[in-house]
Amino acid sequence: MTEFADYFWGEKNNGFDVLYHNMKNGLDSSREFVEFLRESCAVEEGYIKLQVKLSKFATNCGTKGSFSPYWQVIRTLAEKISTVHQELLTSWQELLRDVQKYNADQQKKHREIKDHETGTIESVQGFQQTLAALQKSKEKYHACSLEFEKLKRDNASPKELERAEQKLKRAYDEYRQFIEKYSAVRTEFETKMTDACKRFQEIEESHLKQMRDFVDGFANAWEKHCNQLGEAQKEFQNSGSELTVEKLLELLVQSKTTGTEKPGSIEFEDTDLSTLPQPVATPDTEKKDFSTQDKNKKEGGGGGAVQRFPMLLDTANHVSGFLQGRRRKKKKTKQDSQEKIESEAVDKNSLQLDEEGYQIQPNNLMGNDRDSWYSSSESDSDQEEKKKGFMVEIKPFSPNDNATSANNVDDIRTLVLGLHISPTGSVSLFDRLCAKYYHLCQNMCTRIYDVHELK
Repeated sequence: MTEFADYFWGEKNNGFDVLYHNMKNGLDSSREFVEFLRESCAVEEGYIKLQVKLSKFATNCGTKGSFSPYWQVIRTLAEKISTVHQELLTSWQELLRDVQKYNADQQKKHREIKDHETGTIESVQGFQQTLAALQKSKEKYHACSLEFEKLKRDNASPKELERAEQKLKRAYDEYRQFIEKYSAVRTEFETKMTDACKRFQEIEESHLKQMRDFVDGFANAWEKHCNQLGEAQKEFQNSGSELTVEKLLELLVQSKTTGTEKPGSIEFEDTDLSTLPQPVATPDTEKKDFSTQDKNKKEGGGGGAVQRFPMLLDTANHVSGFLQGRRRKKKKTKQDSQEKIESEAVDKNSLQLDEEGYQIQPNNLMGNDRDSWYSSSESDSDQEEKKKGFMVEIKPFSPNDNATSANNVDDIRTLVLGLHISPTGSVSLFDRLCAKYYHLCQNMCTRIYDVHELK
């Protein structure tokens, strides 16, 4: 077994100082270990925060898709790792408190040792001083002895020899005194130094044992941490191996299934009109709304123009009202123009004379020509339209039709709507075509009314 009492002597006798400073270095070692544990805890704490953040990120992931069960396994692994690191941090924090407490106790113990070793320190210092004085007196004695022997060999004067001999005697006596003092101090120094070495050895052994326990605690916490990480890794691997592709597809089908029945065939179904209310016919609706005409036509067997071109209803109604007003206005204007022309012609003819001085008779102002009622522009347009022409297909009135609807005005309108116009050429103006179409319709209605009156 190693003993400090066997290894801390030497020529300089500074073994006590070495052991004392070694004890103080142990205090520094414990303080440095405290700093190391504090930094380790800080690193683990930061890692735990990042691991918790990573765990939250994994929690937010995998909410959709077939891979979501695997995100559950990853989230479990992240939480497990965070828990394991938290346990490691707790162990290190407890170890840190123990080392800090030991460091404080060590400081108190060092102060007690310093007070207890005061006598040893004085003995060491006295021994070192005695030894230094002894060494100096020895050198002085040897110098005086050499000088006296040299004077004797050089046949110096008796006076010089006497002074050298007295000096040598004093050096001899001093040297002998320091030897005796050294013997007494050496005994005390060895005794106290041996006891101090034992105490320093006990302190050092206790310190090293405690520090070793601290290191073992640090290592055990780390080993436990690594084992828990290994278990977490095994659990993660086992859970991941269970989630095969087939298993993931099965979980997806179980959670997102929408049914197992395939859509059947669909047949066409007519609209059920039995739930609609029966329309109420009014005089206003008969004049303005032609929606009932289609129904009457279907019941009365009218022409097919309404079914093929339903937009002619509104167009004919609009054009009819517009042309009636235009026709009345135009007819009134023509009558006024004709009266004015007749009056001017009478006045003009009344003033005209022939070569023999006789008055020229006025021409027949009341001509029976129907075309004279229209302007030249209208005549030209009529001639152009006669040249272009258009075909009119008139559906004849059949007295054998529905007898119940013979006296109904809607039947007459149906017959009018049954007219079919097939243009044989391009029409220059839409208004003229509409006017001609209106005249034909009006004439046709007049004839139908006449036939109805005759019957």
